[in-house]
Amino acid sequence: MNYREHLVVPSAVRIEVSVAGHPEWDRTIELPKHSPETWLWEAYLLSVGIEACDEEVAALRYRHPHVYCGESWVVRDEWSAPFAARAVRYAGDDFFGDDPAALAEAAVRVPSFPFELDITVERASGRQAGDASVSIVGAGVDSSLRPSRDWQTSAQPLDLDQANRELVRRFGIVVPFVRSESLRTIPDDTSAGSLIADLLAPLTPVRRLALRAHLNATDLLDANRLGIDTVRQATHALRALIDAVGPDGADQDATSGWLPTSVVDTVVASVEWDADDAADLLSSFARRAGLIRRLKGHVVVTALGKQLMADPVKAFPRVVSAIAGGTRGYWGSFDTSRFSRAAALLALADGSATSYDQLAGYLEKAHAARDARRYDEFGDWYDTVRSRAGFDRGEADGVLRELTDGLLALSAPGAFGLVTPHIRAVARLALQRG
Repeated sequence: MNYREHLVVPSAVRIEVSVAGHPEWDRTIELPKHSPETWLWEAYLLSVGIEACDEEVAALRYRHPHVYCGESWVVRDEWSAPFAARAVRYAGDDFFGDDPAALAEAAVRVPSFPFELDITVERASGRQAGDASVSIVGAGVDSSLRPSRDWQTSAQPLDLDQANRELVRRFGIVVPFVRSESLRTIPDDTSAGSLIADLLAPLTPVRRLALRAHLNATDLLDANRLGIDTVRQATHALRALIDAVGPDGADQDATSGWLPTSVVDTVVASVEWDADDAADLLSSFARRAGLIRRLKGHVVVTALGKQLMADPVKAFPRVVSAIAGGTRGYWGSFDTSRFSRAAALLALADGSATSYDQLAGYLEKAHAARDARRYDEFGDWYDTVRSRAGFDRGEADGVLRELTDGLLALSAPGAFGLVTPHIRAVARLALQRG
């Protein structure tokens, strides 16, 4: 991943602050668009040489009804009206809304400053990484002020350079950040749409590093294209079923509406599958993979089915997608279902599971490695409802049943239900495709 593509410099706004009859107190201040309003007030008071009471700043930020300043309590109602005016002016939007140019001018009042301020918000441009986060870019000139020895109490002329240095010390510089969505994506060696991505994303950081080391060691991140022999073994039964349907199609069964039982039973016998449910699994997966469909009372072969007969290697990835994708359940369980499917396929692909019966235990261990924490906008973490609910065995069993049914339909002749090398290769391809 090239992180530079996702670097963002926070947009800025330019605030024109003026006081009627006092051009020497006019200021133009630039600051990040979504910064707290206290940043503006602190910068302005600094520029006019007035100390801001810390308690007043806290009240602005946290909306305390009272503030303590010096030796007395100040009831906030004394200066709440200007903030009500601001709320009307901004119509409930963010303090620096998405369309500053549409905002009307209004007078507001700032604690510690004796006059009303007229404020106009404009969109700023040209902000660069390394610029001051908050800066005074323009000021009225007060020719009457001269530097004074009484620096402890008297007002001093504004030195923009030194004032902006103080603002840098207080608020720092513009630092580019990485879009959060780029942090959730998978590195270049993994397709963002693959099941590997769904397996890596919800793990704890330590477990994610451990899994990536395992994937690298087993070459499961390398591009995988199955050879013709593997594809022929995996699709032998499906191609036999397509051949039995024939170019003219087969009459629908009066009960099921799909292929007659006699047709499928004949195919199963020809590939030497000795299992009671083999015929149903084969017919069902052929439908799910889009190899056959119904048409005017017949079951016919689709374009994908014909391609599988003509060029199995080219058509097979689309067949595997029916295994990797599965069927969507309700929206709240979809991400967990993909994680379960990915974990089960990994167990088959890397040899951790030597039989389908071992997948349930492996899946429970995989879910235990999922991150139970989510982070809010302040960097604090909290438990999700899903993590508190624990491992959903019923949902996992449903995912495994659907997954294994598809893989069983790709069993080689005489090897129904066995996890053979070609099944491991199919699981690896399904894991990478998603």
